[in-house]
Amino acid sequence: MGSSQMVLAKVPYSRARHCLELIRRQSTSPPLSNKKEGLPKKLSQLRSESLIRNMLRVTKPDMVWRSKMFPKDTLSAQSSLNTIQNALVSHFGKVANSFKVSACLHTHISVGDVIALTPNVGTRLAVVVQIPNSPSDPRYTLITDQGEILFLSSLSSKLRFPQVFPTKWLRNLVIPEEISDLPPVGNPKAALEEPVDSSLLTASSSKVNTFISAKSPTKIITKYLVNFMADAWKKLPELNMKLEFLHNLLQSSEGPYQIGVFELLDACNRLDLNKVATMLTSGESPVNVYQKIAIEVFGEDYTFNYLPFQNFPLGKNVQGSFESSKNINISAFLSLVLCLRKNSKLYKHSITSVGLPLEVTIIPLPKVVEQDRILLKMKEDKTLLPELVRYIDSKVRGDTDLVQPDLYPQVINLLKDYSGNDYSNLPLLESLIVRILRNTHKFKNDFITRSTVYELLTLLKEIELNTDPTEWSNELAKPHTNVSETSTQEQNYYDNLEFKDTTDPLGKIRKTFNDTIYTIDGVDALEIDDGVSITENGDNWTIRTHIADPGSRLDLDSTLSKIGFRRAYTHYFPDTNDRHIPMLPRSFVKNVELTKKGQPVRTMCFELSYNTKKNKIESEKTQIYAALETNFVKLTYDEVDEILKGNDSFLEELSKKHDISKEKLSTDIHRMFTVSTNLKNHRFKKGALNFSPISKRLVKVEKVGEELSLIFDNQSFSKSQILVSELMIATNASVGEFCARRKIPSIYRIIQSKQRAPEVIEMFRQSQTCVNVPLTQRIMMMNFMGLSSFSSTPRPHESLGISRYCTVTSPLRRFTDLAIHWQLQSFLLNDKELLFTPANLDYIILHLKFKEHQIRSTMDRSKAFFTFRHLSQFKGDQQKFFKCVFLSNVSSAGTVEVSLLDYGVRCTLKRSDEKSHPGARMIGTLKIGDIIEDAYVEDIDLLEGNLLLRSPSCI
Repeated sequence: MGSSQMVLAKVPYSRARHCLELIRRQSTSPPLSNKKEGLPKKLSQLRSESLIRNMLRVTKPDMVWRSKMFPKDTLSAQSSLNTIQNALVSHFGKVANSFKVSACLHTHISVGDVIALTPNVGTRLAVVVQIPNSPSDPRYTLITDQGEILFLSSLSSKLRFPQVFPTKWLRNLVIPEEISDLPPVGNPKAALEEPVDSSLLTASSSKVNTFISAKSPTKIITKYLVNFMADAWKKLPELNMKLEFLHNLLQSSEGPYQIGVFELLDACNRLDLNKVATMLTSGESPVNVYQKIAIEVFGEDYTFNYLPFQNFPLGKNVQGSFESSKNINISAFLSLVLCLRKNSKLYKHSITSVGLPLEVTIIPLPKVVEQDRILLKMKEDKTLLPELVRYIDSKVRGDTDLVQPDLYPQVINLLKDYSGNDYSNLPLLESLIVRILRNTHKFKNDFITRSTVYELLTLLKEIELNTDPTEWSNELAKPHTNVSETSTQEQNYYDNLEFKDTTDPLGKIRKTFNDTIYTIDGVDALEIDDGVSITENGDNWTIRTHIADPGSRLDLDSTLSKIGFRRAYTHYFPDTNDRHIPMLPRSFVKNVELTKKGQPVRTMCFELSYNTKKNKIESEKTQIYAALETNFVKLTYDEVDEILKGNDSFLEELSKKHDISKEKLSTDIHRMFTVSTNLKNHRFKKGALNFSPISKRLVKVEKVGEELSLIFDNQSFSKSQILVSELMIATNASVGEFCARRKIPSIYRIIQSKQRAPEVIEMFRQSQTCVNVPLTQRIMMMNFMGLSSFSSTPRPHESLGISRYCTVTSPLRRFTDLAIHWQLQSFLLNDKELLFTPANLDYIILHLKFKEHQIRSTMDRSKAFFTFRHLSQFKGDQQKFFKCVFLSNVSSAGTVEVSLLDYGVRCTLKRSDEKSHPGARMIGTLKIGDIIEDAYVEDIDLLEGNLLLRSPSCI
């Protein structure tokens, strides 16, 4: 090998091309002209072919890369990797060994980011080297720590370390493989993310493009990736012991709860295991030892809130601090995530949309002990499993007078926990559950999934037929579900709370405008927290948005504020309105919302100046006040729509009902609609995205006995809803500008676009000029949309076409808004120091982002469960057809990702095996955005979220 490589390095490229031509000429005639002798190729011919392959696949790409990267330097083919690496560093900068959390929050997947190839971190890392270059293909190009080229699109749920490699390092690194008569050796890029055996490809027969990378820089890059992971594994043994010890310190027998992942990392860094060992063997009481360790690990301000020896506190402390711009060592964080995965019985985590686990769920020790006890007893007593299975079979048959086995209640708890949580890293428990079901008569021949376990629970009548499996989620820990005693105590605290008025800290500066304030919401709205007034002032109309003011009645250290912070948002679930989980208690909300006509109500007033000539808000004139108002007119969306239609008789009724003149009511509503329409058009001119959703969404589930009634909406906006939403957007945008101008630290809701190739940029530009963006284009645009996040520094909300955006309009159901209210109130009071510093806000932001991820993922699972439960009745019914739209290209196996238009769920469509259907089309001829109307449900899995469709017209 050594001598061969030396020869290759000395061969001029022109000579190699000449050799290639000779081989091509030979290949036009039979490969072995002397067939009857059957002689093998000569050694010289094999050597020449090898030389050509290496020249085309290794030497030439390397030399082309060097000439493009260092046109003025003389890097020869003999330059060592160290020489090339030094050149990269001196020209383009160093590779980072740390990352900033702020970069994760504020940026999307970009060139230079390092990605873990499994959500929980396996043993492979990759670096992003190219962004998607086509609207129809959203795949990124990556190079792995093994030097392999991958093309992947689903990266948002993977662990990400941003801005590790300088982007200029990665230019010209991956290139299309040069076409020749030689079989391709590069990585194939198929139509979908599916494996392709490159050994079966030939240059003449394959339509699959193959890609290669310049070998020298690839080796340098993979060395960095391998070192990151190697350093992480070195830290693993000690970190693993620290996590096991900290679990004893942190866990609460009252239920699972969350701790910040960076708080946990800092605790691990501060924990000295040698000192712990000395302290534990000193003879001092364990409680005192744990308290001393807690102070050392968490600091002097630590209140022992998490210690299992004391009552677990309600809520979460609002006053914390986190520097999102500080550097976090990549290998140390990798090691922590590896350890969390290894200790998945003690800790649970999930990757959020920013590419990090932001909080870690601490599993109660009693649950861990109970599960270990089940495993141990089953192992020690081989008669327990058959006894348990006989009891289950008998109970499923409906037999009576049965004697319940000792472990039955614990096993039922285990099955519920398995149905509602991820057991992928708990092989022993999962294996036991599979053994139990496989030994039953009902499921002995079935493939066991969480849905199978759920079905068994219903057959045993341990749960009601349509029980939502998120009831057992350890992460969300709903109250009154036996998952968390703390959550239940918090809800009991809310339910028993009596409202008591408090002294108004802003009483001396409150103003009263005596405006007619219109509150417009749905008939079944759970809280009324916003209202709007409008008055004419020459060429300017004054719009005052009045928002309920809970902040003036809440102290940061109050139990109410802490519970509200832990919950972060009001959780709305589709199955019933009366079991939502409110951020603030109903008794409190009822006394601060904007519904008390004739009684003074505290509001935060945001005054906007609308220029009728320019048709825009003059944000520099925005004013903010603490107000006290009484004149509220409560309207519904339907009532406002009737006013806008010009329904005079209906207007007359409303006029009498609210004791307001017809003229004023009609004029005010029409003026507000004019303003909102102009504001919407102005946003679109500034780049706001203008297209409607592609499918309906589930909004409500009604249970009647064992029957489900599902209510969907098409996500379209009526005129009244446009009126309200645009005025609220304008208010939030004006507050964002207000805070940015005055350098008030705040929480900005941001959406910044992903890195986009020229073709993708052009697609988005075209959408801005379309009244109705075509369905195909809408689907492709979804793959390139920026994801929503938060920032404590001003950044744009590009989807809305707004440069600064701070949400303040829903403080009764969003903690973000409540926190900004507190900050603005401290500004209005002229406090020497504002209530929150940027570090305080970053601490709040991390929790809010985690809760947003937690609630959304739980809500998606809940909606999917009820939708799939409804669709399961049509399984195998080839006469019940559904409409679906293609979301991806078709794979070689004849499958494609689709969305059910009337149900809003993603699923898989597979081509039909029946070839004789009239009007049938080849599935490969269909493209993204095409709609078929004859799909039927072939198979379904309720809890795993898998739905397989077939279409007789797609073959």
